[in-house]
Amino acid sequence: MPGEAKKIFRDSIHGYIALPTEWCQQFVDTPIFQRLRRIEQTSIRCLYPCATHNRFVHSLGTYHLACMVVKHLFDNSSVLLASISISNEDQQRCENSFLVASLMHDCAHAPFSHICEHYYDIGGALTPHLLDVMKDDADFTHDWTNCEPSPHEKASAIILRRHFDQAIRDVGGDPALAARMIIGCLYDGVDITYLQKLYNIFISLLNGPAIDVDKLDYIIRDTWASGVNNVSIDVDRLLAAIEVKEHEGRIRTVFRRTALSVIQQVVDARNFIYRWIVGHHRVTYDNHLLETAVKGVAAELAKIETANNKPPKGRRKNAISVTSEDVLARLFSLDSFERPIDVGGYRFYLLCDADLIYLFGLFQNEVPEVKEWLHRGQSRFPVWKSYAEFKHHFANVSPADCNRMQRHISEGLLNNIPGGEMCVSVSTRTKDAKIHDGEIMVNIVGDEIKSFTDLVRRSQDDDHDLPFFYLYQHNYCMAPKDEIISRLKSSL
Repeated sequence: MPGEAKKIFRDSIHGYIALPTEWCQQFVDTPIFQRLRRIEQTSIRCLYPCATHNRFVHSLGTYHLACMVVKHLFDNSSVLLASISISNEDQQRCENSFLVASLMHDCAHAPFSHICEHYYDIGGALTPHLLDVMKDDADFTHDWTNCEPSPHEKASAIILRRHFDQAIRDVGGDPALAARMIIGCLYDGVDITYLQKLYNIFISLLNGPAIDVDKLDYIIRDTWASGVNNVSIDVDRLLAAIEVKEHEGRIRTVFRRTALSVIQQVVDARNFIYRWIVGHHRVTYDNHLLETAVKGVAAELAKIETANNKPPKGRRKNAISVTSEDVLARLFSLDSFERPIDVGGYRFYLLCDADLIYLFGLFQNEVPEVKEWLHRGQSRFPVWKSYAEFKHHFANVSPADCNRMQRHISEGLLNNIPGGEMCVSVSTRTKDAKIHDGEIMVNIVGDEIKSFTDLVRRSQDDDHDLPFFYLYQHNYCMAPKDEIISRLKSSL
């Protein structure tokens, strides 16, 4: 790693994390990165009040794991990398780009975890900006159509290129490559070079389908912060077993057989978090309240702006009508990373959780969901409390059936049941992780490489990640559960 002087951070998960002083000056000690101290890591505090960690510490943890990957992967693969003519200079550029990308991968993350990030990309607003900042990468326009980055990943790549290009070059990295790593954009085509194949390995090690440093940190960190008894992941054993091998004409990441059990630990731990924590009915309802509250506040701000746009008496000029979507697009605009923006008579710079909570306080009497969220007094409770219970009542339900039931609820299916008109359905997914054939490769003996799925066959509930929904009843008027379920079944 570049630089001799180090700055040390004490982390509750990984112990001491060391960054070169130059990197702290260029990246960490900036308003954009420091903003992450005020961005909640998860949306589970309504269920686990100790989970108060933020995107700042998660970013440092991801960087720390990236350092471990770099050390072990290059140490374990030095012979192969030399044989395919990967120079020390190319290796160093790849390493530095990966470390910068790991540190900065969430630099533009939206407030309140993932609940608000889609407002960044209303109407696909981020795509032209992403293409513009990546115009120095000749292959990007073609390659990026094969990846599906989330809004916060696209936003982070844009902010990285706009504000940290020179800093990345100063520490020996490639800004375009670092942006590709953040959004998971692989180099594509049959004629890519060995160097680009190496780049693809590191792109997948930050934003890949199976195991990457981002997932590893948040699985371990979210488990620790919530206090649940999840599966323990031996991350040192896992990353010490990583190497690059040539297999069937490709160079790719391979884990030595010593990591077999840990790979399964990662899958099981991630699924536990999504099934029983992120997908918990209390968390799902709290997220519904929060998203509805943000929309309600935006509507109130739109009213204020529309009123302020009315022309003076005697003028024929029509008032300019402002919509809540207009407000959301500006409130969550990337412009607030560069300068203060005015919305509804209020000024925001580097929008964070605290700004939205401030707005909630202003409009709690106008938006019922705001008051309910602020008071943390849940007014509705679920008819069923888990995916397993949902499947018990609605066996063999298909995604189309699920959508049909929700549509019928919105159309008044339950209205003539006492209390049924106050029910609220909220869609959710459990997002089970599955290791597909060829995604993770294991070096068994010598150079005999096998897919992890061929070595560890486990029965998987293949429909566990189908969409389903929770149905919440108001606590002031509880409809009979059996009658609700019967009515829903008969609607199919």
